[in-house]
Amino acid sequence: MKLPLAEYYRSLGYPSSKWHVGVEHPDLEDYALRLLQGLPTPRVLEIGYQAGGFAVPLILGMHEEFSYVGIDSLSYDNAVNGDVLAAYLRSQGVKSGFEFLQEDACHYLYRHRSSRFDLILIDHYKPFYPRELLAIVQHGLLAKDGHILLHDIRGRAQGVAGLCEAIARAYQYSWTVTDSVPEGLAMMQRLTPELQQSGFAMSLRRGIIQAAVGLWSAGYQVRLALQALKRTLHRSSSREPYRSRLLPGSVRSHLVHRLGPLWALPRCLAILSWNRPSRRDVRVFYGHGRIPGQESELSGGMVKFQSMQCAFPNSPQRFNILYMVSSRMPYGAPQMAWLARKKGVRVVWNQNGVAYPAWHGPGWKARNAPMARLHAEADHVFYQSEFCQRSAEQFLGPRFGSSEVLYNPVDTRFFTPAATDPDPDHLTLLLAGTQAQYYRLETALQVLAKIARRRPDVRLLVTGRLAWMPSETKARRQAEMLAARLNLGQQVTYLGPYSQADAPAMYRCAHLLLHTQYNDSCPGVVLEAMACGLPVVYSQSGGVPELVGPEAGIGIVSELSWERIVPPDPDVMAEAVIRIAEKREAFAQAARARAATKFDLQPWIERHRAVFEGLVQ
Repeated sequence: MKLPLAEYYRSLGYPSSKWHVGVEHPDLEDYALRLLQGLPTPRVLEIGYQAGGFAVPLILGMHEEFSYVGIDSLSYDNAVNGDVLAAYLRSQGVKSGFEFLQEDACHYLYRHRSSRFDLILIDHYKPFYPRELLAIVQHGLLAKDGHILLHDIRGRAQGVAGLCEAIARAYQYSWTVTDSVPEGLAMMQRLTPELQQSGFAMSLRRGIIQAAVGLWSAGYQVRLALQALKRTLHRSSSREPYRSRLLPGSVRSHLVHRLGPLWALPRCLAILSWNRPSRRDVRVFYGHGRIPGQESELSGGMVKFQSMQCAFPNSPQRFNILYMVSSRMPYGAPQMAWLARKKGVRVVWNQNGVAYPAWHGPGWKARNAPMARLHAEADHVFYQSEFCQRSAEQFLGPRFGSSEVLYNPVDTRFFTPAATDPDPDHLTLLLAGTQAQYYRLETALQVLAKIARRRPDVRLLVTGRLAWMPSETKARRQAEMLAARLNLGQQVTYLGPYSQADAPAMYRCAHLLLHTQYNDSCPGVVLEAMACGLPVVYSQSGGVPELVGPEAGIGIVSELSWERIVPPDPDVMAEAVIRIAEKREAFAQAARARAATKFDLQPWIERHRAVFEGLVQ
């Protein structure tokens, strides 16, 4: 009896978290079977068999004479031991021809460098794609008319797609990408002899690629080690904030400034291997290999990239527009932009805030250095607010090329007001975003305490991580101690981090946004709150007054300083909340109307389209 693989796992008592069959099935194996059609004895190698989503249907779909080898390190929690897959295949009548191995793929590739395969699928731990692909082409493991497939090339493997394509070109393989398989599939074949090149230039190109892959692999291992060290320091309850103990801020900034370009080396090498980009259609790359979906917990520049995906999908290969945002600037951005412009790519820079002494502390000049270069050299600059433009001119230097102020957008079809009052029995305030500085929460709690004396029904919702300390447990304890001193009892609720997909429901739980951040350049949370019908009480500093205007909230007057943080006055802010609460319906309607008429996503997208097309053509 034919038992589906998923049912087989359930019959063994495996919870769904312990096995995974992705959305690419059955399209991926159907594509592979078409490539293998007509071969008398197809030979298949799969690197990363995971839970058998590709291997099982492929083996069951091939005829009696075949050879399949699957390799997996089983590093993922939802990967299944090969013995379990072998037992399933035998229960379905397939007795031989397959082998599942648990080991590092490079070790296998080296031991079997005399083997030849008709189909090789790479579909496993994405950062190791270049390492395995280089070993395959160096050892010549592909049969004469065979195919190499790399899955997820439009998804989680976007970050290495450029380097993988550079490897293919250097070793005389064709490279095509198809979207007929979910998450994208790259296919490689050997070039015919008449298309192959030789000579010193090709040898040099291969040497550069080998060095790039070595640096990529070494850099990734260092990154993993640093992440492990960071987690260890976060868990340590006996330490002070490790950032100040381990490396001073000025030293960190200089290290990032000097060593950051090494992280961009593989991408730069991939750009060097191109022909000139197309001038027909706009193809945009955002400097990051992968743009996470709206279910991810993100902020700043990455949210803008998410908003642009429907109109301008991320294209790490052969792009003609390099679009980067200062708040999510990739490592080595100036070097990447310089090389891209040499290839005819147009660079568009989106300028948010800058580093200055009060906010950044020591090292602020080093932090600004790459931004200053991109701000000066880009083909076009978008400033997120007039405040962003003024601060950039002061700290980054003058801009002589084309530029404009284009405020951040909000999708007013997605961010909409609540149909009814979310909590008629309370006045609910919202402190949104990530709480990166203690003064923001401290001010909000002080405001809440002052309002509570006149309106005991008031409460405060706090979102995001409490990130002013490495240990969030310590930060939470500090916040709760302050709330206790202010006699706030159960009036504060911590909601934690949230994704863009969850954001509208979160805003609809509140009546008013309390925005206590000083000199905020162009905060998306203010626009999202307004679109959901929340008036805003805010520090009248930075770019926020440009967003809220006179009708959608009340600003608390503040002096401008680059040398110190000036939090809004809690007494004045509490009075502003009371005033808005008395006329909340009118303020709410004005907030929604202002967001819909001035900051809607579609005009923002269309303005980008006009700029991109003008630059490309």
